[in-house]
Amino acid sequence: CKAKRARRAMFCMRPACDDGVHESELKCRTRDGWRLHIRRWSHEELNTKDGNPASNDKIRLKDDTEEAPAQPRERLPVLLVHGLSSSSECFDVAPGISLAKFLAKRGWEVFALDLRGAGRSDHPHFLGTSRSRYWTIDTHLREDFVAAVEAVLSVTGAPQLHCVGHSLGGMLLSGALSDVVPDVRTKLASGVMLSSSPFLGTSWFVKYLGSLIPLATCTGLLYARMMQQFVSPFVHSIVSSTALDRVYFWPSNTSPSAARSLHARCFSDPSSGVVDQVYAAMHGQRELHSLDVEPVSYCDSARLPVCGVPTLLISGDKDEQCTPEDMERTADALRVHDEMSPHKHVKLGPAHGTNDHYGHFDTLIGKRVEKEVFPLIEEWLREH
Repeated sequence: CKAKRARRAMFCMRPACDDGVHESELKCRTRDGWRLHIRRWSHEELNTKDGNPASNDKIRLKDDTEEAPAQPRERLPVLLVHGLSSSSECFDVAPGISLAKFLAKRGWEVFALDLRGAGRSDHPHFLGTSRSRYWTIDTHLREDFVAAVEAVLSVTGAPQLHCVGHSLGGMLLSGALSDVVPDVRTKLASGVMLSSSPFLGTSWFVKYLGSLIPLATCTGLLYARMMQQFVSPFVHSIVSSTALDRVYFWPSNTSPSAARSLHARCFSDPSSGVVDQVYAAMHGQRELHSLDVEPVSYCDSARLPVCGVPTLLISGDKDEQCTPEDMERTADALRVHDEMSPHKHVKLGPAHGTNDHYGHFDTLIGKRVEKEVFPLIEEWLREH
């Protein structure tokens, strides 16, 4: 029984709260009616009428009258946005491997969004049309990202926020800075793109996703969550494939428990529309564009350098989903090498001063993230 409870704790339960960090949640609605879940961490107690820490803050947008009182703070809030087929859990994988708690302990108020279909946000209805199984990256940006930014600014009373996006989350940030959705970039003080690039031309894994489009189109969703949970006990073990492990992390830089927790708790089922849009980005100019009649680039080299939002790129030398070549193209679009550029690109790997190589999720769950990665992010936020 004890062994069974231990396995359940490893693969199913949420990490224990660290001392001094209070976790609560927000609820908000998109303009098209989806309810989004946003996790919230703060080192200070949230004030309520009776003086006790708040457990939930519900934000209603547009058509609702209930709204939490604004709480102005000295530091701007931080919004974390997860990647494709992931969830907010990736920012809080385990004690000691939590970007959210790392920042909260240093005085930041941190929020982590679950995009639609992920985590505890609304999932599509199996039957019926009120919540369709079809959405795109454009939907994530123009509905989910916008709603989350409005909710965070509303509850904190802050004029702007910092945004940290991993993988697809960084693409949404880049899209906002490229004005794929109007006016959002004015609400961003700075950005961080972790293992993220709107250029997708050199990743074999993205090409592999293309073979799954017919299946995803038939079912409406790509059922990644169940598959990842099934394989989670075998990840980073003697029976796992090193080549497959490296799609997600660099084995020597990730502990087995963190890797298994990632697969067991952090994945979700993306819509076929998202997979299709990612695959389409591999053709033509090999970069992500909106699906408008007149497509807009998610990495507009004319707009990004002058967008007014300083952006930090952090890339891993062994990332097989967002390759160093694609990250370098993003850096070129931001003109990080220009002397007057407000943007910066930090490369991770032994050749760049770190102790080990970095794969796709190692920027969040690697063994040395609290010494080699998270301080870079916190320093960038403090500077901007």
